[in-house]
Parts: sequence; structure tokens; C-alpha cells
Amino acid sequence: MNNITNIVVSSRIRLARNIEKVPFAIDDPQFFENIALGIKQSFPDFYSTKVADIAPELASSLFEQHLISKEILAHENYASLVANKKNTVSIMLGEEDHVRIQVIKQGFNLSEEYREASEIAAALEKKFKIARSKELGYITKCPTNLGSGMRASIMVFLPGLCLTGKILSVKNLFGELKITFRGEKGEGSRSDGFMYQISNQAHIALRPEEIIDMVIKATTIICEAELAAQAELFNKDKLVLRDRVMKSLGILTYAELVSPDEAIEHLTNLKLGCSLNIIRFKNNRIIDDLIFTTRPHTLFSRFAKNGALPDPNAVRAKDIKSVIKQNLL
Repeated sequence: MNNITNIVVSSRIRLARNIEKVPFAIDDPQFFENIALGIKQSFPDFYSTKVADIAPELASSLFEQHLISKEILAHENYASLVANKKNTVSIMLGEEDHVRIQVIKQGFNLSEEYREASEIAAALEKKFKIARSKELGYITKCPTNLGSGMRASIMVFLPGLCLTGKILSVKNLFGELKITFRGEKGEGSRSDGFMYQISNQAHIALRPEEIIDMVIKATTIICEAELAAQAELFNKDKLVLRDRVMKSLGILTYAELVSPDEAIEHLTNLKLGCSLNIIRFKNNRIIDDLIFTTRPHTLFSRFAKNGALPDPNAVRAKDIKSVIKQNLL
């Protein structure tokens, strides 16, 4: 059995900030363009764009990859986006708060992501007067973000808990921890491909480092429960589980057409196979990549020519097949 590196898909730090004495509901494009310019002066390698200027398919692709939110898309008439070329940093201007700094990466990297997000927040505070109070901390539109203005979240892959039916009782594992557990796309969303988010609830009294420790502790508890559930599945009927994984490998290796739902189903079976050492890749993270990069809008943004993608299911099948054949050990 592999360790939790095959369970943790990605981690994210988000910091909310607002400019002092400016209404939350401001809808002035120039206001947000000025903030974007100020950030770029400190980080010249970042690029910026008005959300309204992002092509619809690309915007949907960024949303599929969790790089932007549905809230900023709803504010496209005045919102702006600042990001780095690696797409690990995205700064949403004009979302719920004036500024949402987000750093998201593969794996278990909350401390590193917090350091990067904090550097951007510190640079922002040198150029703009940020709304803050001694009693409440950073002032945010939603009261649940008061204090550090931070959300720390981990995306995890939980097939064992789902397939054994133990996912419904997973919240009990958190004990007294103030933790939110929900579907991949956030509040009220369903879980595609056994993906779930673990994040901190409102905790105005805690320092960022304490929030990170709390989320890491909760994630470790969940990962240990998932590993136990995977072992239970494997020991119960190795042949059935191996057959499930190998059938998915066969389909993705030879299929000529793969739909979005088929891709999620079979790729998550391969990810489970990697966790159980049934199959091995040069880098197991390629499965995580494929789960996101073969989603409809992201696939279109990657492969469309002249605004068209003749047969997405054929393109998806070819892309998955190529990556698997290059990386399977």
C-alpha cells in the first residue's frame, strides 16, 4: 500500500483582502485594473486580464481546474484576473472580496503555498491600505472569513471510503476540529471521481499557522481512514478489484472514443490501482493531470483549432491513450 501521497490530489491557500473605505459591492473596472497594475509592479512575471476578455471556453476551463471561481465569472463586466504562467497563482479581483489571492499546487504543500500567498499579500499592503481591525482582523464581506482571511483546503481521493459506504460517517473522524468536508467543486457540490475537499471553517481567533496545522491534522485522519478502507477492499476480494482496475486500463489504452463520464470513471479506477500497487506509472500524478485536463472545456482549450473541436470524445481517447502508453511501467 502506498502512503497518503496517492490520496492527496492538491492543496490550496486562499487569502481574502479588501481595500479600506471602499464598498464591497464596487463595480468599477478601473478600480480593479489599478489593483492589478499594483500587483504586477511587484511581480512583473505575472500577467493580468479583464475577465470579460477571457474567451468563454478558456474561462470555463480555468473554472474546471479550480483556478477561478463561479463568482468572478458572474462579475465579468468589471472583474480582473492576475496569474502566473504556471497557473499555480491566481489573484481574483472583484470576486466576493476586492482581492482573492489563491495558490494551488499538486500534493501536500500548504505551508509552501501560504508562504507564496503571504508574499503577495504583503506586497499588496505596501501599495494599498487594506481594511483591518484590531478586534476582527482582516475585514471581509463574508463574516466567516474574518480574522486571517484565510481558507486552507486539501483535495483528497477517497474511493475506499466511498466504495465501502463509510464516507457518510467520515465527519465523525474530525472530532472537535472546525473542518468542512464537501464535494470537489465546493459547497453543495457532488463528488466526481471520489474527490472531496477538506478545509477550515470560520476561526477568527486562530493564526494562519494554526489553521494549516488543523487542516493537515484532519487530512491525515481522513487519509489513514482511506488507506484502511482500501486495504479492506483489497483483502475482501483482490481478484474483483484487480479486474476493475485492469478493465479500465484496457479501455483507456485501446478505446477510440471516451466520454467525459467514462474518463472520470476509468481514470479514478487507475488512480485506485496506483494506490494499491496493482499498476504503476513513471509518475502517478499523470492520472491527476488527466482527470482535470480531459474535462470538456479544458480539452477544448487545449486542442481546438479555429474555434472547433470536431470529435471531443475521439480527442480525449487519443490524449489519454498517449499519456498512459508513455508512462505505464
